[in-house]
Amino acid sequence: MASLLFLPSAHRVWTRSSGTAKSPMNKSAAFAISARRLSVLRRADARGDDGISMKSSGPSPLQLFTNLFPLWSLGSSALGVVFPAAFVGVKDIYLTLGLGALMLSMGLTLSFADLSRASSKWRELCICFIGCYMFVPATALILTKLFTLSREFQVGLILLGIVSGGQASNLCTYIAGGDTALSVAMTTLTTFSAIFMLPMLSKVLIGQIIPIDVIGVAKSAVQVVLFPIFLGVGFNAFFPQATRRIEPGLPVAGILATCFLVTVSIAKTSAALKSYFLFLLAPVVILHLCGGLFGYLLPKSLSMGEKESRTLAIETAFKSPALSFVLATKHFQDFGVRVPSAVSIVALAPLVAMLAVYLRSKPVVEPSSPVPSESG
Repeated sequence: MASLLFLPSAHRVWTRSSGTAKSPMNKSAAFAISARRLSVLRRADARGDDGISMKSSGPSPLQLFTNLFPLWSLGSSALGVVFPAAFVGVKDIYLTLGLGALMLSMGLTLSFADLSRASSKWRELCICFIGCYMFVPATALILTKLFTLSREFQVGLILLGIVSGGQASNLCTYIAGGDTALSVAMTTLTTFSAIFMLPMLSKVLIGQIIPIDVIGVAKSAVQVVLFPIFLGVGFNAFFPQATRRIEPGLPVAGILATCFLVTVSIAKTSAALKSYFLFLLAPVVILHLCGGLFGYLLPKSLSMGEKESRTLAIETAFKSPALSFVLATKHFQDFGVRVPSAVSIVALAPLVAMLAVYLRSKPVVEPSSPVPSESG
């Protein structure tokens, strides 16, 4: 089949505008050129479709590292569980820096046009808000009844269900081939919405108003989301060539930052995991999976694109268990309220990492636009 590619060009060499060759010498030379081309093409076919040796095909080391994200997440979780003393003393400032590094790595992949486009996708943003603050909290409430959890575990699971989305969802969206700019917009939306949604939902579902430090939440959102994102976008705008050179390594940087955050967070919550991890693993995992299914299937039913569906699946599955753990520790005396969040910290990163890598292996097939019929 490949030999057919150059036959028309050979024909054009010896068949001029007159339709015939001018001399036997021209015809002979033309076929000689064609023969050399076919010889080169056959050698290329022997090596690979694109003339590149098949020995050099396959994922690069950076791509392989990214594809093993679930393994690194599991390893980070195990490290925090087995050696908590080595990480429990890490100061909160380093967690803030780790989150900032994660968001900076994502900002470098975006442009101001991407952010402007994402902020105009009101349907997707509305679905994210509904999933985060209506569907997942309702699912958490149902699961507490299905698994007949004790009061403190009920409160802990509901608290996990009503918090905002986690920042690592942006990295997972990028790896999964979703819309990273839209993911950032959704994370920002749910983070700022937590200022008024958390107290309201906690009163309705738990029976206790959890006070929220409005200034603290806004300050944290600026520090760990907006500032590093806009710093990365600005660098990309002014130094695009430099950004293109480092872009293949950005997922790796994000994964390393995420693994650091997972290890330290688990080390700080290891005491809550010792007795009830297996007991609460099923309801916690089901909660996140239901959020992911809601986020993927609803936009699909509304004929939204594959990128948007992947983004919403990850955003609605990815809660912020570190935030719910802090709230449980600060506002509830019962130790058991912390346990669902601690279980989620261990389970969530590997779970969503596996989802992201799985989606990464699947091509993004968008709905085809209808072809207008020809009139007349």
